[in-house]
Amino acid sequence: METHLYPFQKISLLLVITTTICLFHVQNSSAADDDRYLNCSASFQCANFRDVPYPFWGSSRPDYCGFPDFKLNCSGDAPVISFEGQDYRVLDINQSTSTLRVARTDFWNNLCPVSLANTTIKSSHIENTSDAQEVLLFYDCPPIFIPLPNQATGQFNCSVNSRTTSINYFVTNLELPNISGYCNTTVTARVSQSAAADLGLNSSKDNLVAALDSGFGLKWDASNTLCGQCMVSGGQCGYNISSAEFTCFCKDGPNPARCEGMRLNIFSSTNAARHVITKPPSLLHISSLNSDQFPLRPPPTPRRCRFTPT
Repeated sequence: METHLYPFQKISLLLVITTTICLFHVQNSSAADDDRYLNCSASFQCANFRDVPYPFWGSSRPDYCGFPDFKLNCSGDAPVISFEGQDYRVLDINQSTSTLRVARTDFWNNLCPVSLANTTIKSSHIENTSDAQEVLLFYDCPPIFIPLPNQATGQFNCSVNSRTTSINYFVTNLELPNISGYCNTTVTARVSQSAAADLGLNSSKDNLVAALDSGFGLKWDASNTLCGQCMVSGGQCGYNISSAEFTCFCKDGPNPARCEGMRLNIFSSTNAARHVITKPPSLLHISSLNSDQFPLRPPPTPRRCRFTPT
């Protein structure tokens, strides 16, 4: 038997459908209006690197899309990141392991920079990887007659106008006798353990340059766990500059960790509308419907109205 609906039921169904459509419209409009979500969703290219991920920012990417310590200079042929006023050339970024590989720009293909300083990185969000190893560089030394093993030490010269101005040494084994007291300047640099092993086999100047240019590893933690939750929920990881905390940029606005809230309410409204539409109440049960289900009361039917059978 065909089920018929009273006029007030049709009006209620129309209101539910209209409300649901409006809610979806509000959701889509707020997503389109949130510039921070859109800006952090855009692909970030820096120098020769494509799709640079969070927590890095700089150039065309706003500061709220990354952590303050991870600003990149994209003006050269490779990204450059700075720590403690010292510039490092970015050689590789691995988002899955939260690691990057860097090399000092002042030592890039150069063992004799104008200013000599230690490799110092002080940040609560980054640390050396387990395969990073220190190398000591000794500058402006006299001839040293202390016996040092060739496998762990080497000598190189710095020249000005093709004239040798100083004798310098490097040491990869830090347990050897310290010769810093004989030299004017000692610099602590870092290389990978594999590069240090190669230096042990070949302690030439060219091999030292290659070891420094191959860089060393750093591991970051810029609220990685929260960022993972944010990405899974459909958001973009970012940073609240005012509160100095991680934030998750969602289509409907920022949240502390993940995207939620308004979308769940919309789905609930959709399910309710689907239930009413697919299961219209039977005329036999109209008397059991209360005001919560259908807030509109049916108007009294005038006696002069007649229904034509279909």
